[in-house]
Amino acid sequence: MKNKNIPIILTLVALVCISLLVVILAFGEQTILPTTTSEDAYYPKKPQQLTFGENQYTNLTWSLDGRKIAFTGFNPESSTTFLLTIDVASKKIDEFAQVDGSVSELMWSPDGLRIAFCINQLLDKMNYNVLGYYSFIDKKVHRITKLQRSSLWPLWANDGNKLVVMEQRADESPSMRFVKGIVSVEKEDMFALGTIPDLKVPKAVFTDDNNNIWMSDYDWTNAKRLTFQGQYYSVALSPDEKKIAYIGGDNLYWMDIATLKPTKVGKGSNPTWSKDSDKIAYQIIEYADIAVISSDIWVVSIDGLKQLFHAYGTEPVWSPAKDELAYIANGNVFIIRINP
Repeated sequence: MKNKNIPIILTLVALVCISLLVVILAFGEQTILPTTTSEDAYYPKKPQQLTFGENQYTNLTWSLDGRKIAFTGFNPESSTTFLLTIDVASKKIDEFAQVDGSVSELMWSPDGLRIAFCINQLLDKMNYNVLGYYSFIDKKVHRITKLQRSSLWPLWANDGNKLVVMEQRADESPSMRFVKGIVSVEKEDMFALGTIPDLKVPKAVFTDDNNNIWMSDYDWTNAKRLTFQGQYYSVALSPDEKKIAYIGGDNLYWMDIATLKPTKVGKGSNPTWSKDSDKIAYQIIEYADIAVISSDIWVVSIDGLKQLFHAYGTEPVWSPAKDELAYIANGNVFIIRINP
């Protein structure tokens, strides 16, 4: 004979279990295990130190696929710069070249086969920048020695086989860079700008002699003035070419180019944009007289200026492929994945 009280007992037990579960969920600590991929193992949500050493590394630049970072180290005793790459996933470092003199303005070609840079040398008791690049094809440093100027910068064109030579003219503002010419890295020949109709080069932003901000094509065509009063510098154009970040006084601003409406971020310097043009990394540097006593990196979203990251460091550089930021802290290379 079945016990008539069994259904009642089971119902009471179920109610007690449900009540206990509600209490646990309401007051207990909840742990949600995130789904992970093999890629997440390389990019946990905290800064990762990629290099460990006593060298003072600098001049960070990402490969366009976001897999490697190139950077430099300097030996003051021999006045030699060594150029290195690091694989972000494996943390394997390769020293691929050594160059006499100091090296700056590293820039990876779109096809990943070359890295351009400027070599600063003392010639006839004057400092000159000599344009050069390293080829991963023939494993050699190529110096374009006929291009010697006081101020030169490299900029890769769209096909990765042409190097746009930017020059600061002596009679112009220090922030204004102009196209000096085009170098074919296959033949190391100079071309006039007009002979390459399909050339694609990002737009330029700069300040004039009155420290107002302009935007134009790199050959100085289609110029547009963006500010009309104030003193501005350190202008950075977003990857979508629709926004700029810049410094006015001690404060960082960003502006929508279509509306020319500025938005104040706060104290900061050296802004740089994320690949999706929705976040800005910048530095806050504290000085005692002229000495730097601290340098912090901050990241904010431009939508509501939400703070996303803060750490001690310098030289923030965004990956062109992912929401990842590389920077220097205590002379070593770190990376962090930035999630909105």
